[in-house]
Amino acid sequence: MKTNIGNVRNIKNKGKMRPANPKILFLISKLKTGGAESNFVNQINYLTKAGYDIYLGIACQTDLSLNPFYKKINLPEEKKITFGFKHIYDFNKYLALNKFLQKENIKIIYSTLEDANIIARLVKIVNWKIKVFIREANDARVKTFKNKILDIILNFFTAKIIAVSRGVKNSLLKYQPMHKNKITVLENGVVMPKIDPEEVYAGKSQEEIIILTVGNLNKQKNQLYLLEIFNEIVNAGNLKLKLKLIIVGEGGLRERLERFIIDKRLEGKIILAGQIDQDKLRAYYLKAHIFVLTSLWEGCPNVILEAMAYGLPVVSTRVSGAEDIIIDKQSGFLVEMSEKEIFKEKVIQLVGDEESRERIGRVAYRRVKENYTIDKNVKELINIF
Repeated sequence: MKTNIGNVRNIKNKGKMRPANPKILFLISKLKTGGAESNFVNQINYLTKAGYDIYLGIACQTDLSLNPFYKKINLPEEKKITFGFKHIYDFNKYLALNKFLQKENIKIIYSTLEDANIIARLVKIVNWKIKVFIREANDARVKTFKNKILDIILNFFTAKIIAVSRGVKNSLLKYQPMHKNKITVLENGVVMPKIDPEEVYAGKSQEEIIILTVGNLNKQKNQLYLLEIFNEIVNAGNLKLKLKLIIVGEGGLRERLERFIIDKRLEGKIILAGQIDQDKLRAYYLKAHIFVLTSLWEGCPNVILEAMAYGLPVVSTRVSGAEDIIIDKQSGFLVEMSEKEIFKEKVIQLVGDEESRERIGRVAYRRVKENYTIDKNVKELINIF
């Protein structure tokens, strides 16, 4: 007996029955540990459990031995393929990819991240039998001019362009309005943790308030901005509660962040937790009181959904995805990047008001549970296919 999601395909289309379980290749550039990868893995596992014939293709990566997401993928090893593209002009690899598609009789490619999206559309040129669906996971303003030109051309070979937020869709339309009818919005979905929010709130320490952020340490996530705000809050001296900031993630900005912490004598108050496994991240979500995101740009920030699923109030810069997920002043706060003082005020407000934290956190939890579950996300994805 198939689950409801498995039956979504059994619908009539102009009098014809569509195949119930098409073979789908999920193609990703590299399997790192970001939100795009997390969403992709959750979709694969959900569809596999529902009876779909899913394959994972990793275009430009070979060593996956230490990748935590790779271990979470519930597929047999023969259905997890690394194609070893060195770059998007690696023509021999296109032949190998096409040979694989023909051998396995795969009819749908669903790709995410820039290189994989280019590769998926180029292989369509030599294999007209496949349908290509690309997932645009980030604000297109950060795309190179070359990749925008490729989008304009290659999207003639695309069945659908899946934008992960309204903001991403609008950024795509600015340079490719001719593909307007192909662009559809499908926001991310998360696996809801098995928690009772009331028990979680009751178990949190009220002596030390923990502020949490999760993301790669890079220019996009803009953690130095957060450190400056935290330093100002701590040095203001008007808060009676102890504060701790935990930053989960790894990346090129680590050394600069470490220098800031030492220079401002914030050792012990700011923890650079590095790259951690899902069990430890879950523990941080459960202990934290407030979640913050200071990104310069986003697509649909998965970490906001995860934090809200744990009942955390969120203070975020007004970026694509966040501006739709968060209802300002109800399930969190949205602040323009230029409004540093307001961002600081919202954090201070939540730090000093336990009742406000929990009220906003409850609204955040309900919003994700009602609108952003992986179940809802995957059912909409299948309807797109």
